[in-house]
Amino acid sequence: MSFKFKARFLFYIVWASVLISRSEAIPKGVNGGVFCLGCTAIVSVNQQLAEYHNMSFVESFHKLCSYFPPPLSDGCFILGKVFLPMVKPYQHSSPDVICQKIKQCYTEKGQPECRAYPKRDQDSTKTTARAKRFAYEKLPFLLFEEAERYGKLGFDICSLPGIKKICQTVEYVFGKDKPILDVDGDRFSSFESLRGFAWRGKDCNDFFSTHYPGRKPIEDDVLFDSNCNGIHGFNLPKLRTWEDLLCGKSSPQGTIALGDSVTAHFRIPPEWLTATEITEHIFKDLWFVLTNEFDWPMMSGFTGFYNKSDWPQIISGPVDSIYKHIVERNLCNHRDYQNIGKNGADSFTMNDVLVEALARNNKTDRPVLLFYSLVGNDVCNSNPHGGNMTTVEEMRANALKTLASLDNILPNGSHVAMIGLADGRVLFDAMHNRIHPIGMLRKDVTYAQLYDFLNCLQISPCAGWLNTNASVRNATTKRATALSGVLQDIAKTQKYKNFDLAFITNFIEKAIKIWNDMGEGHETWQLIEPVDGFHPDQNALALAATVLVKTMETEAPHFLGDVNPHNAMIKKLFGDQGGYK
Repeated sequence: MSFKFKARFLFYIVWASVLISRSEAIPKGVNGGVFCLGCTAIVSVNQQLAEYHNMSFVESFHKLCSYFPPPLSDGCFILGKVFLPMVKPYQHSSPDVICQKIKQCYTEKGQPECRAYPKRDQDSTKTTARAKRFAYEKLPFLLFEEAERYGKLGFDICSLPGIKKICQTVEYVFGKDKPILDVDGDRFSSFESLRGFAWRGKDCNDFFSTHYPGRKPIEDDVLFDSNCNGIHGFNLPKLRTWEDLLCGKSSPQGTIALGDSVTAHFRIPPEWLTATEITEHIFKDLWFVLTNEFDWPMMSGFTGFYNKSDWPQIISGPVDSIYKHIVERNLCNHRDYQNIGKNGADSFTMNDVLVEALARNNKTDRPVLLFYSLVGNDVCNSNPHGGNMTTVEEMRANALKTLASLDNILPNGSHVAMIGLADGRVLFDAMHNRIHPIGMLRKDVTYAQLYDFLNCLQISPCAGWLNTNASVRNATTKRATALSGVLQDIAKTQKYKNFDLAFITNFIEKAIKIWNDMGEGHETWQLIEPVDGFHPDQNALALAATVLVKTMETEAPHFLGDVNPHNAMIKKLFGDQGGYK
């Protein structure tokens, strides 16, 4: 899928918090595809907001736009100028009907009609003609002509004045895998978002490319902190640098995760789709969320470093991670983390994109504990019948290619943990009969309905598991199990020069069991992100970190590194070691 098309879809997410996750991997679909989904989400939220606040559809839309930070609010008002005149005659119809009337949803030849809501009114040719006359009177002539020209292909919102630049910005951000704001080009940044220190340790000097987290210290950091762990200077009585004295024999190592949207911790706040939760302050951090690609790596199970959320209105829960455990054992590892998670990544992306984004030098940098974590995209796609999955042969070839590349990059003494795929049948089992946030006010949209709608449009993030057909779900799990078997076999049989290798069974099932065993009120659905119904939530990822650490303590204890006996001295001398922000 082209970046141009991605930008248009992502722009719809901005206005509707679109109900789907794999933004980097969604195909065009059929019957309007992502345009239809975006329209349905926008109209649904706006109708419910109008009903909840007892106002008109138009008033509700303007209120919603006013809540967005600029320039998104400006773009929203432009969108309203184009579409509100078309929508007004149908404002009391269902979102399906409205989006069909304005030609964002339609039915292609040979395809079934796609509906998110129960059918409650019929199309009217007379009403359609009246609406077109009304729109013609209200719209600038050229815009109306353009809308007419697009017809059933959907109106291209990125062609609108004031919106084109926003689309280009979104396209640029989502197309990058390295820090965008990186003065010295060392792949580390002093800015949090835009693939900055939310994703990799903060650069302590963005004007010198030789200063960055994870490197071996330059002259033992006698004068400057070249590796950004907050430790530098000289112990005069012992005639040794503090870096050498406190870290030299402690075997420091970094924590790196290569993976998918679970690695990156994808989340669309359900508050953005729930009419009763939408307030003038709820979207204040929308730009921050957008420039982090709807991902929250700073709170993830692999590289989370926050102690608590800075955005409690839209994300909350305990933060635990592999990185936190590694640093707790050895404070010399401070800031040495990289989260190279990519929404939609699979085993093909792993070598062609993710490894290329990795920042490590096998001569100048310290060893790492690296996770190869692809939970399900090799079996997930938009095929409603569950086909087009990665084969066993492809998985083996891709994984071996990735490991060979890593052997040329990682410093000697590193460790690589390959994590198996999940059994995603738990998603449907836990969610299918529950109400989705988009239907919360009227209790009229279940997850099963949403899954069918996405599959009808052929844009589901994982049609194999988010499917009302049990046979398709079972077949998807069967292939996932086979692909996990490939990774397990590779871990047993392959040897590499610069790292040792281990296979770890996927953590989701054990995390769910821990949660369920906590007793009443701890149900599986509570561990799944409400908007997409697909990703593990904050609680689940914190539990996943616990599961992974315990597994490594049993199966590969050396992966975690030694406990540094000088930790107390480091705290006393260097405090929070410069922190994270």
